[in-house]
Amino acid sequence: MDFDLDNFCESECGNTWLSSESGGNYILIGLNINDNDSETSQFLEISILPENYPGLNVCTVTEYVKNMIDHIQERYEGWNCRKWNLSVEVPVNENGEIVGKPVKELQFTCPNCKNHNLEEIMSNVSVASEISTIRDDGDIDYGEQTNEDGSVSQYQCMSCGYIIGQDEKELITDHIDMVNWIKSHCPQED
Repeated sequence: MDFDLDNFCESECGNTWLSSESGGNYILIGLNINDNDSETSQFLEISILPENYPGLNVCTVTEYVKNMIDHIQERYEGWNCRKWNLSVEVPVNENGEIVGKPVKELQFTCPNCKNHNLEEIMSNVSVASEISTIRDDGDIDYGEQTNEDGSVSQYQCMSCGYIIGQDEKELITDHIDMVNWIKSHCPQED
């Protein structure tokens, strides 16, 4: 298939071209586009990213148009939109840059006590605390605190100590797994 830049920039459905100030380019070429939400579309995806230069990634993607737009907003936020021809309005700001997808806040609800405060428990952490005041009776006031190294041991309810994942017999120690657990175990308000 020959690539014709003039034709690409005209009006082919699905064709999208983004570029970054650092020299990255992301191109979607619509191969088989379905505008309705119940059918997938097929794209040729080409990306040249500064961190992989001179590498070039070329692949075909079969996905719903809405999911491709979500992917573009998550991965290419801030990139300049040189061409947009997907079936929905281009998500750009006044400078022509891709705007990130709105992020929804999740609420943890403890299945044991219904409290909403979640804490992360870490192990093998080095903590450095600024001492702001030392009193002659031995009392100390602390200022800023920094944490180095360490790993997550578990996520738990601050109120009752319920450990998320304990019912599944596998503790959750990764933040993405924690988010997925909250999505599937804690009802969210719309």
